[in-house]
Amino acid sequence: MISSMAAAGRRFARAAWPLVKTSITPSAQAQSQAGRPVAATRYNVPLVEAAVDLQTEQQQRKSQLADLRAQLDAVGSQGAALDARAAALHEKAMSTRPRQVRAHCDPPSVRIAERR
Repeated sequence: MISSMAAAGRRFARAAWPLVKTSITPSAQAQSQAGRPVAATRYNVPLVEAAVDLQTEQQQRKSQLADLRAQLDAVGSQGAALDARAAALHEKAMSTRPRQVRAHCDPPSVRIAERR
């Protein structure tokens, strides 16, 4: 009777061992990661890599933006210089034309002011 009980206990132990084994591993993992959310442990490395890549790209974009702003400032100053030269040339051209020709070239507000 004792030998049959011992045999039954051994059979139970052999049958139960896979269950015990599979429950030990997840519980050990759960204890080691107790303070972290599951998503943080699973996606931590890819998120860090993505963040580093995005920071690098952001620095490149900032550099490109600074270059474009410098180019825009240069174009704006060239445009202002050209506008001043164009205004001076227009004024010189208007002063050298006869009065009748100038009347047709001037905007209506200038023609009205000259009549008064």
